[in-house]
Amino acid sequence: MKVANLPENEAERLQALIEYEVLDTAEELNFDELTELASSICQKPIALISLIDSDRQWFKSHHGLDARETPRDYAFCAHAILDDGIFEICDSTQDERFNDNPLVVGAPDVIFYAGAPLQTPSGHNIGTLCVIDNKPGKLSEQQRRQLRLIGNQVIAQLELREASGTKTALLEELKISANKLSQQNQELYQFAHRVAHDLNSPLTNIQSFVDLSLHDLKKGENDKAIVKYDYIKNASNKARQLIGDLLELTRAELSNERLQVVDLNNLLSDVVDNINSTIENNPINIDYEVKVSSEFVSEPTRLQQIFYNLLSNSVKYYDTKKAKPFAKIIVESSGQNISVRVQDNGLGIPEKYQHKIFDTFTRFHVGVASGSGIGTTIVKKHIDALGGTINLNSSKQLTEFLIELPNRLR
Repeated sequence: MKVANLPENEAERLQALIEYEVLDTAEELNFDELTELASSICQKPIALISLIDSDRQWFKSHHGLDARETPRDYAFCAHAILDDGIFEICDSTQDERFNDNPLVVGAPDVIFYAGAPLQTPSGHNIGTLCVIDNKPGKLSEQQRRQLRLIGNQVIAQLELREASGTKTALLEELKISANKLSQQNQELYQFAHRVAHDLNSPLTNIQSFVDLSLHDLKKGENDKAIVKYDYIKNASNKARQLIGDLLELTRAELSNERLQVVDLNNLLSDVVDNINSTIENNPINIDYEVKVSSEFVSEPTRLQQIFYNLLSNSVKYYDTKKAKPFAKIIVESSGQNISVRVQDNGLGIPEKYQHKIFDTFTRFHVGVASGSGIGTTIVKKHIDALGGTINLNSSKQLTEFLIELPNRLR
């Protein structure tokens, strides 16, 4: 027995076969009808659509034969794909390449064989349409031509099958995209409604207090007017904070900063100084500790926003009943990455609300401190953009955000 040589383009040929995604699929009527037709026209009991894999021949259709595959070394079809013409063996017992082949000396007794290569549009022979008999024979020229034509239809069916699969996948993607777009539109509507509501409240207050203060001034009650101007200032600050947070939320989604080596000690020092300078009489002690053994490469602006927003929340929602309120950031190496723990002993997040911590406009301590409810959303978007993760553990004693960030050194 002689094992067929590998085609010169074997790697590309196998790739062309794989791309049809047909191997080990169920029987299909379109292919079975073609093998039945080939068997009838060539007047042979067995007709196969044989696809030559790396180590086997697998039958997409097997008219007149129960087997679904055989080893490639035994395959007549492995010889047939080496040329583009019909490969015909009239009597395998008289051919030294096949006379001791297990498929000849045993079932299914392949004495006669004729195979038309299945050539893809790219010119790769991925298998054959073949007919087999257990006695010697020979195809007429008309039968050889018709075997070739039916083989062309096998390729046409494979192309249609692939196109149908692609169409189905595209339709599914379009369906997913449409659902996602619908959801995003709904979220955008809710977002716009909430923004309008949250901005309308301070603007309405400003208008009302302006009218009241003008009324006081007309009556010469300047002290009352000054008190109302304080309310106007507070309402203006609230509106400005909301607008600032909304702009930062947009930047978190669109920013694409150049990667650079980050000095985490300096970065955290700047963040803490910034918080202390913007919050008069900061009621809590903020500390940080960096235990990173190698250079850390990331986007510093995103890191600043992550730490600033988390520490700002610690300051806003500190527990007035505790004698020593604190917030702390601990940064440690985690393999090639870094692990960050942001801790405070503030009011914490009730367990039943913790799953909503990163939702936009979510507030859990209304009336305790002013805030837009966007800070943790900004944090999550920056961490997602960096390819990291964030989780929350919160109790009455300690609230801790656990952050993993990749080192983009490589």
